Amino acid sequence: PAEAMLEDFERIRVQNNTDISEIYKLGANGQALSNSVTDVTWVPILQSVLLKPVFGQGMPLVYVDLSRDGDVLPEPFAIATIGRRHNARFAVLGDNPFRMAALDDSRANSNLLDLMENTFDWLSDADLDEGFDVVIANLPQAQNYPDETTTRDWLTDTFGDAVSYNAASDCDGTALSTCITDDTDLILLSQYIPGVDAHSESTTEVEQALVDGVPVLYLTGVQGVSEFGFEMLDLFNVGWVARNTSQHIASGFSAVGSLTDW
Repeated sequence: PAEAMLEDFERIRVQNNTDISEIYKLGANGQALSNSVTDVTWVPILQSVLLKPVFGQGMPLVYVDLSRDGDVLPEPFAIATIGRRHNARFAVLGDNPFRMAALDDSRANSNLLDLMENTFDWLSDADLDEGFDVVIANLPQAQNYPDETTTRDWLTDTFGDAVSYNAASDCDGTALSTCITDDTDLILLSQYIPGVDAHSESTTEVEQALVDGVPVLYLTGVQGVSEFGFEMLDLFNVGWVARNTSQHIASGFSAVGSLTDW
């Protein structure tokens, strides 16, 4: 049993390192290449969520490892995680980098957006240039949190005519079930779901999509985690650490040289 456990641990570690290398575009030994992502800046909002994935079911993608004064934290926290559930891949983000980049690009730099583009490639495990359809659901839209518009703008700016998606609010709440079809290539959703009765139904729809092989990108909320948000985190086996009220940040973050730690 001990030998089998060690073999399983090594298998997971190798898979984690392979995934991180693919998303950060690192070399075979974890070294930086000319197209690697090596300088990620992400200054999440105070209401963002710090995450803790379960080893073997998920892994950190980006750590916030500095205080807002630039001091190195004794323990870094994940602000983004990736993993596999059922027959599909998923990513959970503790804040919305697309909104952050649109409102203040000093808080979400181009390297972070490159990382997000690579994450879409990894999630889909397909050639996105051939076209893909995204179901978008439950994103907030307010003066300080225009997630509906900024997320769609980033998708169009990044993938052009290759990406298609539904109109704002068309797939929110119980309408999600009518939007997921055989043509759906990815689901992007958050926790702003209208009506308590829609929680369990939407969770069931997302889990069925994972069973059917549809990848999911989940964005946590801007006011902590709602009941539906906790259902989503449970579905992905991602733990909630705390709200980022101390505003821990990532500045110059890189996965180079740290593969064995993932």
